[in-house]
Amino acid sequence: MYKIVSKRELCGGIWEYVLEAPLVARAAQPGQFVIVRLHDRGERIPLGLADWDPGRGTITLVLRERGKTTTQLVREYGPGDAILDVAGPLGNPVEVGAPGRAVCVGEDAWCAQLYPIARALRAAGAEVSGFLAVPNGDTWEDRFGAVADVALVADAAAALRDELRRERPAIVWASGSPAMMRVCSEICGEQGVPIRVLLHPIMLDGTGICGSCRVEVGGEGKLACLDGPAFDGTQVNWEALETRLSAYREEERLALARYLGKEGR
Repeated sequence: MYKIVSKRELCGGIWEYVLEAPLVARAAQPGQFVIVRLHDRGERIPLGLADWDPGRGTITLVLRERGKTTTQLVREYGPGDAILDVAGPLGNPVEVGAPGRAVCVGEDAWCAQLYPIARALRAAGAEVSGFLAVPNGDTWEDRFGAVADVALVADAAAALRDELRRERPAIVWASGSPAMMRVCSEICGEQGVPIRVLLHPIMLDGTGICGSCRVEVGGEGKLACLDGPAFDGTQVNWEALETRLSAYREEERLALARYLGKEGR
């Protein structure tokens, strides 16, 4: 069991959880994620690691209240409660490469998983800029501000396009909805700027056994849990990704409706 140390709402519907997970905290690296299961009948969902503290033995997750599992987490679990499973760290740590100018483009709750990457880039000597698109508030603007020059924007892709017109970076990192990352990848492809996107499709075990997180990159099948989660955005088959993400959309809708119905809502 993994005890919840703290919980706070960052802005409308986006929540930060700090959990006791000492083994994960000691091994975590930028770009990795965990798979969470609330209870023995719960679904498994991947969540990017937003931060960790090996000394305290804690990890930080940032999520939006959206589907059945995240809604149940927000409505029923708080400080002192425990989550059944937190498996990780999973996925390949990102390679920040040689120092240069980097741009991090984030959207909604996905912004937070860019923070460890921005921190690692700055530690490697890179100049880091960030564009964070978060409705009704900000997500970790203060933390990002300690490692990067950050601007809050309404449209991350539009901000990236304007930025590339002013100055060409060595690399772009993007984390957000598939639609946002796709547009950012198209913009970078047009300008010949490398872009890495963080993909977290449907996952069950996170070890490559189930194959549910399969994505097509450069015409080849890849597993996001083993080969990712970072990929060259210009090589991702975004249509295939959208199709895979919609596979259980109706089941997800019904699960949330049943859960809310039990609450009398």
